[in-house]
Order: sequence, then structure tokens, then C-alpha cells
Amino acid sequence: MLNNNQQRLLQLLFESNQPLTANQLSEKLGCSVRTAKTYVAQINRLAAEPLILSSRQGYVALKTEAKQLLISTNNASDIPQTFRDRAFYIIKQSMIHKAQLDVFDLEESLFVSYGTLKNDIQKINQMFSKSGVRVVIRDNKIQVTGNEKDKRRLISHFIMEEAPHHFVDRSLLTQNFNRTDVEQIEQIIKEELAPSTLKLNDYALINLMMHLLIMIQSLHHDDTLLSRDAYSSWLNTYDAAIVTKIIKRIENVFNLILNKHEREEIHMLFHANVDHLPLSDRDKLTTTVGDNIVRAMSSLFAEVQHIFGIDLDNDYFVFPFSLHLNKLFSRAMQGSSLNSPLTESLKQDFPVVFELAVFVSFRLSQLLHIPITEGERAYIALHIGAELDRQKQHSEKIRTAIFSPNYMNLNTQLYQHVSKQFEHDLNVVALVNDPSELDKLDVSLLITTVPQASSMAYRVVTISPFMTSKEKSTIMATIEEHRRNVQRDFLRRYFDIYFGEQFFFTLQPIMQRDQVVTLMCDQLEHRHIVSPSFRQHVFEREEAAGTAFGTVALPHSVYMEARQTTFSVGIAKNSIRWGERRVNIVVLAAISQNDQQRFMHLYEALITMFSEPQVATALARVRNFEQFKNVVKTNM
Repeated sequence: MLNNNQQRLLQLLFESNQPLTANQLSEKLGCSVRTAKTYVAQINRLAAEPLILSSRQGYVALKTEAKQLLISTNNASDIPQTFRDRAFYIIKQSMIHKAQLDVFDLEESLFVSYGTLKNDIQKINQMFSKSGVRVVIRDNKIQVTGNEKDKRRLISHFIMEEAPHHFVDRSLLTQNFNRTDVEQIEQIIKEELAPSTLKLNDYALINLMMHLLIMIQSLHHDDTLLSRDAYSSWLNTYDAAIVTKIIKRIENVFNLILNKHEREEIHMLFHANVDHLPLSDRDKLTTTVGDNIVRAMSSLFAEVQHIFGIDLDNDYFVFPFSLHLNKLFSRAMQGSSLNSPLTESLKQDFPVVFELAVFVSFRLSQLLHIPITEGERAYIALHIGAELDRQKQHSEKIRTAIFSPNYMNLNTQLYQHVSKQFEHDLNVVALVNDPSELDKLDVSLLITTVPQASSMAYRVVTISPFMTSKEKSTIMATIEEHRRNVQRDFLRRYFDIYFGEQFFFTLQPIMQRDQVVTLMCDQLEHRHIVSPSFRQHVFEREEAAGTAFGTVALPHSVYMEARQTTFSVGIAKNSIRWGERRVNIVVLAAISQNDQQRFMHLYEALITMFSEPQVATALARVRNFEQFKNVVKTNM
């Protein structure tokens, strides 16, 4: 099955009467040349025989074969194909849309058997066993049991599980905006910020570029912001001067004249994206965008939290989104709107984002009494997707608060040191100096300069106000312990979904690497989980660099090409030869494209667990799948 980008590339080649080079394809798709070549290779691996031919003139698609694949993709694009897709469909229909799902109707609409549906429901319950919610079949109807609070928490958890990683990146920007505009905006920002103290991480840079490009596109359509009397300064004098220089360069490069309100908006966008303390003035926001926008957002966010369990009411989303909504409102009042080619690709590639964007657009249209077109909805989806991406990335960090008395600005300095030193591990959400606020914290870690009583709600780490090497080591040790616990929890949640008895093998001492890989791949092919090319890709990965770690081998393909993610396990009583090493345990990973991020988490968790001597010793005595399962779960 082709994803949206692969389908677009194949459609381009199918409709072309002459070869297209990788450069031409990358321009049309808004991606890099390397990515375009990757799409070609992926499409050819999906077919029994390559259907895209390469020559010095470029790429050509075999018309008949390409047409058949495009037709089959279009016919199946709206039907959930995998457990992941079916699970989201069941959750969405039963818990969000409150639909009464009949199992026999689902069999026909999803083209699966009753047994497959029961198996999917069992996997959903295993995955979210700690949620307090269960999916059951009663009188041939699918029902969800549990209290409403737990149900909303499950919806939120499921949405974040399925939310995209790196939703807004340069390729998405170049697909939706002029490539030259994207490059010029990035160049202006980087050149002006280089000598300054203003810093943007990669996510903030892309997010800022997206907002500026939307503004520029709107202004090119003569859609100016409705001016307000209020005008606020969002940055200190030095930082504001840097942003003012950026504004002047944008006006010169893009031949624009920005009004006072649009200039203030750019200052506010920088304020929302540069590194700053997690404290903001919402009163300024009201005077900038208007009370009607703020009230509409407040109502909307409460509804999104209630229905989807997603919290959008945070400064990282509220400030940029309010600016966008203010512009959308201005356009609607002037009888105009933005168009976007992304509507169909968002619907197909990011169903979670699309579902939220439809609801948000519908409610905003009602709350603000304005029409919201499909094009405008696509831009709303960009904002929501970027926020889900940010929340997902931060959810993988430790949610942290810092408690320190406000003396000689030491608390601010400590916040900045901790945020910078541990930016990839900690999500610092609060800086507290009042002890009464500690009970209100929703965090996993409290870093404090004043000794605090231990808490059941979060881990407490006490350090001095000055970040010495001792303080850094203390925090790092806590992070490492947290990582190990997260890995165990992750493995516990997904073990029963990705591991199964039919993919367990007892290996004989005389066997060697190639025999083991062939044995495991044969079973995966027989179950229609991988194509015949998967085996060759596993061997190619082994030749590039061996996958043995100690007594464990973790062979896999570099491509995410499996129909569904599956781990095959082989245990040898006496070690077998694996290249130049000897191993007792072989875990072959076949990964689907949808599970790329989960694979990295599982890969790390398995290496960590199997590297422990007592686990490796216990696994060497395993003779069947149940014993293997017991050893793994005992050591989680």
C-alpha cells in the first residue's frame, strides 16, 4: 500500500510523457533529492517486479503496472489496513463520535473476520490495561466500559500515541509554500539571530517560519490585519531591535509594507518561540487579538479537553494560534480566505490531526460566526499537528518543576542552566518560589534548592543553587533511572502485541547466522507480514555492520517495510555463530512504517534488558515461548 508521498510520486511519473529526474521530482514534491530517490526505492520494493525504471534521462513508470497500483491504493485508502488503523477507528467511532458499532457491520466495512476484530480488541485492552477502560463485545455490539474521566484520559493517550513525529518540518513547508520563500525566511532569521542572544531550537525555528510564511502569503493576497488601538512591546529593548531588523529585511525581500499590528505580531511570535521562562502575560494577548478571540479559544479548549482529552491551553500553542485565528477572523470579515493543497494529504497521512482540525474548525465557525473554508482548515491542522508533535516530544522528556527562592535572580539562572544543560531530557514546565504551589504541580520530577519532604506524586532531587559538576551528576543519575523505568513500561505495554508464539524458534547449535535469518524470514513471508525482498535487506544490514551485542543479535532491515510490526525470537541453549561472534539470543525485527518511533524505543529496551547478565543466563535456559515471556516480564 502506497502512502501519500509515494502515491504522489507515482502519479507524477504515470502522467508524464517523458522521464523525470530526481531533481524534478524533488521540486514537485517539495522534498530533498535523496527523499525522492527513497520513495522510488520504496515503491519498487512494494511490487513483485520494479515498476519504476531508471536511466540517465531520469525515471519512467511502467504504465500498466503503475495504474493498477494507483487504483488499488485509491480504493483502499479509506479502509483501515492495520491493527493500528483499526484500533484508532474503533476508539474514534465509539468514544469520540459515540457510535453504536455492530461487529458484523464492522466485518463488512473493514474487510476483516470476527476473529481478527476480537484479536484487535484484545490487543487494545492489553496496550491500555492500566487505563481503567476496557473495550468489550456485548450482544454483538462494541462497548467501552469505565468512568468518563478514564475514557477521556485514554482518548488523549491514544491520540498522542498516534500523533506524528516532526509533523512540521522543512519538507512540509516546501510542499505548501514557495521553496524560495522558505529558504529566504530561514536565511534572514538565522543571519540576524547569529550574533544575538536570542536562540531558537529546531522546532521553534520551523514553527516560527510556518507562521511568517502564512502571514506573507496572506499579505500577498492583500489580506491585512484589522488594526487595533492597543500596541504592546513583547520583548526587551535589545531583543526587540533584533526582531525589528528581521522585519525590515522581510519587507525588503518580499516587497511588503507591514502595518503596526502586523509588526507587533512578529514581535509576539518571537516572544512565543525563543527560549524564555514558562511565564506569560495573557492580559497582553487579550489587548492584541481581542476579547472575542480569547473567549472563543477558552470555550474551544475546554471542549477539546473534555472530548479528546488534549490540553491545548498552554502558552506554546495559545499565543501563536491566537495570532493565526485573529488573521483568519480578519480575512473572514473581509470576505476572503487562504487556499491550501494539503487538505487531502493531511486527511490520508495524519488522520488524528485531521479529525481534531475538523472539530476545531466547526466549533470556531460557530463561536465566531464566520465561515471557515477547507483551505483555512488545513492551516488550522498545521497548528494542531505542530502542537501534538511538540507535546509528544515533550512527553518523552521528564516533566519537571524547579523550586528555588527568588533571591538575586538565582532562580532564573538555575532555570536557564537546567533547561540548557538537559534540554533533551527534561521538560521544565514550572519555576516555583512559593511552597504552597508545590501541591498543585503535575510533574514527575522536582528539582529544589531547599530540602523538601519526599512525595508520592514526584521524585525530589535536592541541589545547590549553583550548577556544579556534582549537581549535574545528581540530575543525570535521576534521568538515567527514569529512562530505564520508561523502557520497562514501554516493553510491558507492547510485548503481547509484537511478540507471539508462532514466531518463536529453538535454535540448534549447528545453525549459523544465515540459516537463522532464512528460517525466521520464511515464517514472516508465510504469514504475509513481509515481502521476499525483506530477507535480502536484513542480510544487507548485517553486511554493513553486525547487529550482535554481547550474547544477543538484533537483525533487522534498514527499511520500515513490514505490513505489521513483528518480532521473531530464537533461543539457543549453546551459542551459535553470528559472523565473528557467538550469540544465544536472536531477535529479528520486522517494522512497519507506522511504528518507526516505537521500534527505536523497543530496540533500546531490548538491548538494555538482554545486556543484563542475569537475564541472559535465564534466557539461555528457555525452551518455549511461555518461558521466554515469563523471563522478559519478570525482568521488566
